Amino acid sequence: MKVYFLDKLPLKYPGEYESMEFEDYELKRLEDVGAEAVFYWYGAGSYLGAGQILYRRKDGKWYLHDAGHCSCYGPTDEVYEDKPIGNTLDEVLQKCSDELKREVEPLVKLAKSKHYK
Repeated sequence: MKVYFLDKLPLKYPGEYESMEFEDYELKRLEDVGAEAVFYWYGAGSYLGAGQILYRRKDGKWYLHDAGHCSCYGPTDEVYEDKPIGNTLDEVLQKCSDELKREVEPLVKLAKSKHYK
C-alpha cells in the first residue's frame, strides 16, 4: 500500500489542530479494507481530530473517509463502513459539496500528481 500524507491542514480554523501522520495501526485498518493507495491530511487537538482520507481500493474504485472524530474513537476506526464515491478522481470531486470539496481537492491534486486517475 502506498501512503501519501499532505502536511497542510485545509481547515477553516487554523491553529485548532496540529498536523499529524497516522500511526501504523491506523494505516493497517486501511490496508485491511483493501486500500492500495491512500492520500490524507489529518490534524488532532484537544481530544478531537479532523481530516479526510481519499483512498483507492484494489477494486479500482475511490473511497472517501471523514477522519474527524471525538475522543471515543479514532480517525480510521470506521473505514470498513465506507462505500465507493467514484471510479475516477474527477467523479469524486463532482460528488462533493462545495464545503467538502475544499477539504478534498488538495488530496485529489496530490493523487493526480502521483499519476492516479
